[in-house]
Formats: sequence, C-alpha cells, structure tokens
Amino acid sequence: MKFLLEHNLYKTARWLRFLGCDVRVIDGPVRKNEIISQKDRIFITTSERWKAILIDAGIQYQVVPRENWKIQLCMIINRFNIPTELQFDRCSRCGNYLELVARDKVKERVPEKTYENTGEFYRCAACDKMYWLGSHHDRIKKRLDEIMDQEHA
Repeated sequence: MKFLLEHNLYKTARWLRFLGCDVRVIDGPVRKNEIISQKDRIFITTSERWKAILIDAGIQYQVVPRENWKIQLCMIINRFNIPTELQFDRCSRCGNYLELVARDKVKERVPEKTYENTGEFYRCAACDKMYWLGSHHDRIKKRLDEIMDQEHA
C-alpha cells in the first residue's frame, strides 16, 4: 500500500514501513497541491479540515487522533486490511527499499559483535542507513503484537 502522511506522523510512518508499506511523509506544512499530485497514495491526517478537499479530489484518506501513534497505527492497519507480518524490506527512516551489501564492505560500519554474529547486512541507497537481522526484530514483532492485542481488547 502507498501512503502519504503528515509530518507529525513520523512514528506511525516508521511502523508502516516495517510492514512493507510505501510511505512518504510530508516535510513541513501540508499543501493542497501536494496531496492532489499524489492521488495514488492514501492520505493520513490528524485534521478534519482536509475532509471536503479530499472527498472532492477523490483521494482516499484516514483521519487519526493526533496524540497516540499506537491508535493511529491500529486504525490504519484495520481500515486498509494491512497484514501485520513484518517485512523489513524498506528503510524505516526514509522508506526506500534496502539492498543487500557484501559482508566485507560493512566491517567498519557496524559494531564488532554484530559483524561477527550476523551473516547478512542491508543498506538504504538513499540515506545510507545500515540494517541487519538481530534480536531487535523479535522485540519489534512482540511490540506490534502487543499493540494490536491491546487495541482489540
């Protein structure tokens, strides 16, 4: 799924990227032409004031509460039927796809123990952030499960 989020929804954007969603975050104030030019994306906002404009333009949208990113995430997952299987194929920072990097190219860029205990490393070509499978993946999955269970209780 492809989303366009307001700048204040950066944490929700990160979690949607963990789920493999294509997420762009608006940098700064939202402008009507910016939303309309990206009609192929679902606009996520905390403001009811966009409703009429979005309906007139035929753009899918979701209004979420301003303060609670967990509720925001659950609302989006439930409304758009997003599977809650973690993908980890996108950069959590900028949303670009990750690429596999040769192990010998990352030795100076990752912690020594991580290098010794990890077989595969990934890099975002856009922002150069490094990724690898580690125990943090299990913690992220556990947290997502807890958030989804709590919101369904």
